[in-house]
Amino acid sequence: MTPSIYQQRCRSAATSLAAQAAWPAAVVALGLGAPASLRPNGVLAVTGLFAALIVLGFSIHLAFDAWLFRLMAEHPDESSGGRAVDEILTRLRLKGRPKEGPDAVRGLSDRLNGTQRIVRRQRLALAAFAVLALVAAMQEFSKGA
Repeated sequence: MTPSIYQQRCRSAATSLAAQAAWPAAVVALGLGAPASLRPNGVLAVTGLFAALIVLGFSIHLAFDAWLFRLMAEHPDESSGGRAVDEILTRLRLKGRPKEGPDAVRGLSDRLNGTQRIVRRQRLALAAFAVLALVAAMQEFSKGA
């Protein structure tokens, strides 16, 4: 049985989100694993750590969303896949029970738009982390010169 276009889009979104969850987390992990002599001190260190934690939080969220899109892909249509995801989110108390009616299930496009907002926020936090790391490196370089 060949997968439907809906299932292909869900699988594609899941793959993309998994990658988007992984590479920023790896960048942050590499940045946090820098030698102690290159790590900043004081406010810069706290701010950088805060930005790193935000990036990691978004990565976890995106990895969870990737899993939800994989779950949606296991269902034959958008409505049943959306209901399954809504049921899980309700049971985990991450979202309230959806209202009843024909528009009760969020469509795939709405869910994809929501994840894109998270991706944009993650990239903003990653940019902040990169800028803070660059400033810290420049401070350390100027001390040594």
